[in-house]
Amino acid sequence: MNRPIHTPARPIHPSVGPSPSANGNHPPQRGFSLLEMAIVLLIFGSVLAGGITTFSAQRAKHQRQQVETTLGTIRDALLWHASVNGYLPCPDINLDGRGDNDGTQCTARVGVLPWVDLNVPRLDAFGNLFTYSVGQAYQSILTPITQKTGTAVHCATLTDPLHCAILVQDVGGTALTNDAPAVVLSHGKNGKGRYQPNTVPLVRMDLPAVTEQEYENANDDDTYVQGAGDDILLWLSASSLKGQLVDAGQITTTTTSTTDTSSSSSSSLSSSASASSSISSSSSASASTTSSSSSSSSLSSSASASASFSTISSSSSLSSSSSSSSSPLLPQAGQGPHAAAPRG
Repeated sequence: MNRPIHTPARPIHPSVGPSPSANGNHPPQRGFSLLEMAIVLLIFGSVLAGGITTFSAQRAKHQRQQVETTLGTIRDALLWHASVNGYLPCPDINLDGRGDNDGTQCTARVGVLPWVDLNVPRLDAFGNLFTYSVGQAYQSILTPITQKTGTAVHCATLTDPLHCAILVQDVGGTALTNDAPAVVLSHGKNGKGRYQPNTVPLVRMDLPAVTEQEYENANDDDTYVQGAGDDILLWLSASSLKGQLVDAGQITTTTTSTTDTSSSSSSSLSSSASASSSISSSSSASASTTSSSSSSSSLSSSASASASFSTISSSSSLSSSSSSSSSPLLPQAGQGPHAAAPRG
């Protein structure tokens, strides 16, 4: 009798997986389709792009705030320099950080901010040099600046350089001031019109087109535009400069002197009127008395007139003395702090 042969089943190797079904088809496999992968990548890219844009905008905003803070420091330094030396620093044209002059006035009207003279940062928050310009009326290092504040205005043709200041206007062309002694400019993030940091003589980079707003701030004339493109402009006003000079004692105000002189003049007029009235009264009394008292009235009238004349003379003398003693004292050339080293 034949016995059946038993063949043991072979174990299935783990890497092989389950055996195919009876009909020969494999079981379905789950995974990401190409459409699903595309949607995930699109969402991820949008989030990443939004984050980068937000970060860039925040960084630019922070940089502008830094520039504005630095410009405030520069403004204080310019006023301090003027109050100590009697003149504004000259523009730097050889990138040594010091203003350049020929011994009498600035070598150039426009250049780089003299950061060494002012002890301020050399670059703005965007890594660019500050442009600095001084009105022609304020370029002399020999003439005291106290003789110019309040008299200099913008000169379109620059025919009178001793009285020419800087014109600052808005993007619409409306003048904001026509007597600015100086301006300091940051060329913003795009840097159009900035000076090359290591090239002498100075050369501007990425000059804006004539039709662009930043062009007026990069053509080296004496007109500047507030709010042009992304430029950040600081302009020094003549009133703030004069106020600083008053605080520093370089200008003596004349308000008190004028008041005292006016008061003395009024006192003299009052005394004169009183004297005239006294003489008139004495004459009337003299006419109405009898002949026996005529000589007495005449003596009285003469004494009254003499006293009144003395009052007028005394008041006039006091008025003259008060006017001469209260005349304002302005610093002269060659005196005071501005007679220091002629380095701009």
